[in-house]
Amino acid sequence: MALARFFVEAVSADWRQGQCLDVPLSAADLRHATRALRLKPGEELELVPRGDWVVWRAELVAVSEDVLRVKLVAASALPRLAFRLALVFGLAKGRKNDCIVRQATELGVDCLMPVIFTRSITRPAAENIAARSQRLREIVRAAAKQSHRADIPQLADIATFDEYLVQSFPHTPTASFPRKRESTQSGETLGLDSRVKPENDNTLKPENDNNVPENDACGVTLVLWEETPTAPLSTHPLLHNLPAHSTVTLVIGPEGGITHEEISALRTAGAHTASLGPTILRVDTAAVAALAVVRDVLLARTAA
Repeated sequence: MALARFFVEAVSADWRQGQCLDVPLSAADLRHATRALRLKPGEELELVPRGDWVVWRAELVAVSEDVLRVKLVAASALPRLAFRLALVFGLAKGRKNDCIVRQATELGVDCLMPVIFTRSITRPAAENIAARSQRLREIVRAAAKQSHRADIPQLADIATFDEYLVQSFPHTPTASFPRKRESTQSGETLGLDSRVKPENDNTLKPENDNNVPENDACGVTLVLWEETPTAPLSTHPLLHNLPAHSTVTLVIGPEGGITHEEISALRTAGAHTASLGPTILRVDTAAVAALAVVRDVLLARTAA
């Protein structure tokens, strides 16, 4: 059976085999260790210092109010993927978001960003965004422990589509795209106008890119869009031509789909479209399917 794993906010450079030390844990982790797992002195567990890419096997010596007293047994280096994987997904209804971030964490994603698109059904009020984002972070942390990851993925606060563009493509102007006011229960939001076609609709034609553009030297953004020709995602040329240590960002739209105007804005910013096949998938299904396919390709490239 795999040992229980805990992430600790500590630098392990000075840790040595046989050393005894006190390891501070959060209240939630300490409760999980003592009440859920019922760890007792003499039992072993794993400690992963954040950012060190090493796991320490340790023997529990004692439990106090907010720390574990442990004896370090042995350290092992943790493998790292030669690429980074990010997921941008349309904020979904109900607990689908919980499933998305949990399963994405299990599949090795490094960064997560929930986004409110033009056709998003779920639109939390501004005062609730921080709480909802924090809940998703707690799910990410728990999933990282359960899946024995070496790190905890970053999860950004819930953002609008415009905010996502500004944050992810800061050097690309987006003010020229048609916009409209949308009424929601929490007030008006500014979004791309799905009723208005851009003057030059050629940007919506299928792409035929075989090489990574110069401005994508640090990564590539693939938008999973149902109107893209159905070539297998696993054979997408950008995944196979990408330099090592780059970031692959996958964008999954909301329940209502991504509008042509959003696709146009993403392509102007440097993103590319890709397909998951001829059927229409739910947001949570599409996120897991896309991550699994891309992760498999990147793992194969890492091992090559």
